Amino acid sequence: MDLSSWNCPVLAVGGPGTGKTRLVQDAALAALESGECLVLARTRKEASRMRNRIVRALPSSVWTPRVTTANAFAWSIFSRFNPGIRLLDAPEQEYQLRELLSGSKELWPQFLAPALGTRTFASRVRGALQRVRQLGLDPVDVRRFGAEAGKPEWEALGAFFEVYLDVLEGEQAVDYAECTHRARLALAEPEKAAQLLGKYQAIVVDDFTDLDPSQIGLLSDALPASRRLLATGDPNTNVYGFRGAHPRAAERFAEFFGGTVIELKSGYRQGPVLAKALAGVRSRLPLPLIDGQARVLDPVPACGGLADAAQVRLTATPAEEARFVAQQVAAQHAKGRAYKDMAVLLRSPGRQLGEYERALAAEGIEVSKFSADIALAQAPAVQPLLLALRAVLSPAGKAKALLVSPIGGLDPLDLRVLQREARSLGMALGPQLFDQLLAEPGVLRGVDRPQAKAAVELSEHLQAARGKLESGATPAEIAWEFWNGTAWSKRLIEAAKGNDENARLADRDLDALVEFFAFAAEVNTVGEAGVKQLLGEVQAQQLPADTAREDRVVNPGVTLCSVFQAKGSQWDFVAIPGVQEGSWPRLRGGAGMLDPEWLTLDGVVQPDMRRQILATDRKLFYLACGTAKEELLVTAAKEAEGQPSRFLTELGVPVLDAQDLDVPRSLAQLTSSLRKKSALGNTWAEREGAAANLRWLSKQQIDGEPAAPKADPYQWWLYRTNTDQLEDSQRTVFRISPSQVSTLLSCPRRYFLAIEARAEQPSASAQVGTAVHKVVEELQRGSLDVESARVRLEEIFAGLVFGSELEAVSELERAVRMVQAADRWLRQRRDELVGAEVDFDLDVEVEGVKLLLHGRIDRLERVGDQLLAVDFKTGQEITKDQAAALDQVGIYQLAIERGLEGVAKARSAGGLLVYLKKETAAGLPTEREQQSLDISPHLIPPEPGEDQYENWITHHLALAARELIAGDFPAKRNPGCGHCQFSDSCPIQGRQVLA
Repeated sequence: MDLSSWNCPVLAVGGPGTGKTRLVQDAALAALESGECLVLARTRKEASRMRNRIVRALPSSVWTPRVTTANAFAWSIFSRFNPGIRLLDAPEQEYQLRELLSGSKELWPQFLAPALGTRTFASRVRGALQRVRQLGLDPVDVRRFGAEAGKPEWEALGAFFEVYLDVLEGEQAVDYAECTHRARLALAEPEKAAQLLGKYQAIVVDDFTDLDPSQIGLLSDALPASRRLLATGDPNTNVYGFRGAHPRAAERFAEFFGGTVIELKSGYRQGPVLAKALAGVRSRLPLPLIDGQARVLDPVPACGGLADAAQVRLTATPAEEARFVAQQVAAQHAKGRAYKDMAVLLRSPGRQLGEYERALAAEGIEVSKFSADIALAQAPAVQPLLLALRAVLSPAGKAKALLVSPIGGLDPLDLRVLQREARSLGMALGPQLFDQLLAEPGVLRGVDRPQAKAAVELSEHLQAARGKLESGATPAEIAWEFWNGTAWSKRLIEAAKGNDENARLADRDLDALVEFFAFAAEVNTVGEAGVKQLLGEVQAQQLPADTAREDRVVNPGVTLCSVFQAKGSQWDFVAIPGVQEGSWPRLRGGAGMLDPEWLTLDGVVQPDMRRQILATDRKLFYLACGTAKEELLVTAAKEAEGQPSRFLTELGVPVLDAQDLDVPRSLAQLTSSLRKKSALGNTWAEREGAAANLRWLSKQQIDGEPAAPKADPYQWWLYRTNTDQLEDSQRTVFRISPSQVSTLLSCPRRYFLAIEARAEQPSASAQVGTAVHKVVEELQRGSLDVESARVRLEEIFAGLVFGSELEAVSELERAVRMVQAADRWLRQRRDELVGAEVDFDLDVEVEGVKLLLHGRIDRLERVGDQLLAVDFKTGQEITKDQAAALDQVGIYQLAIERGLEGVAKARSAGGLLVYLKKETAAGLPTEREQQSLDISPHLIPPEPGEDQYENWITHHLALAARELIAGDFPAKRNPGCGHCQFSDSCPIQGRQVLA
């Protein structure tokens, strides 16, 4: 494009790598020659990059250009004439909406009443309200549209919008959409427009197709008298419709500005192979209409000599897929490609991020992630401060967690040291011990141990914070007590000075803390009320705030991010895993309820959502593939939830099975590979050759130390004989939990792999069970009612990982039903509640072996002069005979008989298992009873050898002790074999474990 003759609005459209960013830079430089120029970028990070590019190209005598985002530009206009009004960020707006929704039930239809308190509904309302202002509509328009369409929820939204605007007006605040709307109103006044915009000789816009209608209107209002506007965009990568981006921005450019549209036809990023692959996907996209004509936007590669490549590979499972992608990245690095020139782009980071982080780390690959999209309350550095503030309000039960938090600086082993010191001082051990130590720090002042000094220091900070609370300090001042001058702050600041992964994490934590204290400073209420307000507002936030610094230097690792975050970037090598149906494309029925995309200037209109989603997801896939400069790898798993995506074949390259590279890139990996071949090699010669190499490797040294210590077969567990286990056989003390006793007795091998080796992955059912137990505990304590249970479960589920969104939704509903069943059961109980989640420590000595049993009783009730142990179950119910011999409840009974800490000693009334998953005809959970040890000390019929012991549970503990002292851990067939995670290598299942 010849910029010397640029004197009218121009839109330059083109595919990936056609020079759009360079054109923005050149246009800004040309405009700056005649005066000031305004440059608008899509995000703050891209604005920072563009500013740096322009400044580097400018002569030193020229001033810095104004490079910002559309939102920031709108705020600069609005705030100029409205001083003192605060701009709500996304988390604050979400919190504000949830607060208003909980108090505006009368505005909404009755069928929406159960949804008003949920995070999902608040998010939907937030998106719909943004859409209203993006279209330039008022509340009365929404109410009218809702009535015309027969949609009472949209009528209610209009009424709610009026209330929302009144509240914001009273609080002197605006959100982003309202800010842009009111900035346009300001520019409608000629005097204000001249005052603000007279200095600009030109406007340059990067990625015009991502602007929403309101931002496009603002741009039109701000167009300088010279009419010099240059915008770039690619209609084929317009994927931000869910954020309100105008779906036909490029098509209607001439209508908006009266200018011209030019096409960038040369591609400078991809060579012929990648260009052809991209063309295959692009050919399935609807053709954009520009100037009334359908444009193909098919750039011709200007780099025909590039040696580029595209490949599509299939693995058996998602786990193998993650490993294969990591191996490919490692192989690229071994060829000399820098980590910073590679990226792994994810469709669903919430589900895939952790898996690919682990896979890349296993290959020793450095990873660079974009800033974490988490709410303030979920930031790891903020959680200790929230805990400390809760402890200031109510210290009971929080001392232990505070001591092991970064503020306390201790670990579980340090707590054991404190317990021993407390015992030597004559203090009684129990759940309240740590609370007592922090409440009475004087008892530890004379103890010359670092653990004691840390506890005393924490206690002093707590006392100082309580003093500030009572004197009417602000929440920020109280929270500052736990940061300023503590060992935690010194450690974090010192760590941030480094140049490694710890420095990056420390940097992230410091950013979150800065955001927290800035947020806390806005709470003007003082004392206890102020702290409660701060805790409530932070906890209620569900959206992340953009707090990352523009100039932050990240470690030069492989970029791991979402496809949306990758827009505007490019890498030499790009891997796109998880391209499955159900994800690419993510076809689903239209959400319907207040879906922002239903609202148009013509009313509430239901679009063809499946067709629209398919087109958007294909654009997203095209965008992801277009970030690759030299090599593209696209993968899918054949045994995943959805079959490999239809998009794979559209690339026009062969779809082949992945070949596991299994190429060792370190001594540890070489050792692992040789060990595997020595045990599972296909031939005797292969196994013997691997064993010979291991023998040689085990003798090699580096600086006098073994180069590969794990190469020595004597160090392998399965090659050790019983005589090698002399040290283990001399052990006489073992720690074990009540539930682990049953696992050990049913299958010692599974116990060893799951508990000792920690190789068992938490299943979805286990995660749900933990969440349900947490909420039921709060129901019992009275800190939560059943109406708020769903919201609490949603908060917990936000931190859980499931195989798919569908599974997460299904499991959440199952959890809600179980909590509701528990509430019905609790309401009809008449026995006295002694405690919920009652911890106990039980020492049992059998046959010369001491078992240290630590457990927790879900509910303890007093029945007359006896105690009943209640155990809530979230799994399948068992038979009455199985319940009578359930080790876990039997140990609860034994603990009651021996005496519980803080509970008056009493006889056991037996155990009661409450199965929340299955209900009776009366609508209550199914129950299974275990009779007390007094009434039934032995099973019917008794097990062999049981009569030699006091009761059946003591007999079972003796059997467990024998298994532990033997240390063989053999496999045993049992009813749980069908869902055991280790069945693939189980000898009972006919699998070969060792050659």
